[in-house]
Amino acid sequence: MNSPRKLKKSKVLFSFKKFFLNNVAAFVSDRGVDFALEKSEGFLSKQQRNILSAHCGICVERLRNIKQVHGRRVILLSRESLFDPQRQRKADGVLTANAHVPLTVRTADCLSIFIYDKKHKAIGLVHAGWKGTRKNIIIRALELMRAKWGTNPKDLLVAFGPSIKECCYQVGKEFLKIFPGEIQSKKDGLYLNLPLANERQLLKAGVPPKNIFDCDICTFCHPRCFSFRQEGAKAGRMISVMMLKPV
Repeated sequence: MNSPRKLKKSKVLFSFKKFFLNNVAAFVSDRGVDFALEKSEGFLSKQQRNILSAHCGICVERLRNIKQVHGRRVILLSRESLFDPQRQRKADGVLTANAHVPLTVRTADCLSIFIYDKKHKAIGLVHAGWKGTRKNIIIRALELMRAKWGTNPKDLLVAFGPSIKECCYQVGKEFLKIFPGEIQSKKDGLYLNLPLANERQLLKAGVPPKNIFDCDICTFCHPRCFSFRQEGAKAGRMISVMMLKPV
């Protein structure tokens, strides 16, 4: 994975503009604004709209929301199936080849994964906690992209958003069986490398190593991130947004 980039002081924690160039808008908000779904319910505040619109390049009124359940279901959005922003479908990933359709997931330690098929001009955004990673949700997304657009993993650019990292993600002994190659043993216990587990799945699927980028931000460590592990039920949510721009 590539090295981290310097953060800017804004309501956006990290932008993947340099990685995806001008074809895709992709960014993650910081804790300056809480995007928890139960609070927004699809209707954005003026501050939320301004932040998203500034980085998407279009006026964003509502979002296509999914109810994240730590599963492996991935939804395909076409112009015929764009659903009411107020209607929440249970899923942890969204795909589309339609421009100006912002895809979103919300996180507070889990990993957001941004996928771009540069050949077929299609995108995907996945929410991957340890449960979704165990269920290979990223592979499920790639399978659907191959079925719909003929996506070749070699044509993909994949970026990892902020998540709790192996420096802070302490887990129990049962995780040794689930992620035997991604557990680091320290004096005070076992620690899971969640991004590495997803990276290895992508590599096995055929995505070139140079096409995978990790922003390398730990949500537990970084003061501008929400962290459920650190804050508990009171933790807000950061929003990850990905939108295909017209060519």
